[in-house]
Amino acid sequence: MWFLKDDKFERPKGNVAVKIYTSDLNFGTTMNSRVFGEVWKGIFDEYIREFKYMADCAELNLAITLALDNL
Repeated sequence: MWFLKDDKFERPKGNVAVKIYTSDLNFGTTMNSRVFGEVWKGIFDEYIREFKYMADCAELNLAITLALDNL
């Protein structure tokens, strides 16, 4: 977690990074597990679409990326 006090605009700024490690279907080790991860990411993006819109209205960002051993 990262935090910086904003003295100019008096709005707090923060950054939260979360890594999810999983061993489901040998995540990140086979082509099938990579496809599983991409499908899961697509479903999750669709599920949180309305939250992302509200966050965008509040000038917040959300990003999900796939790595070899984590999300």
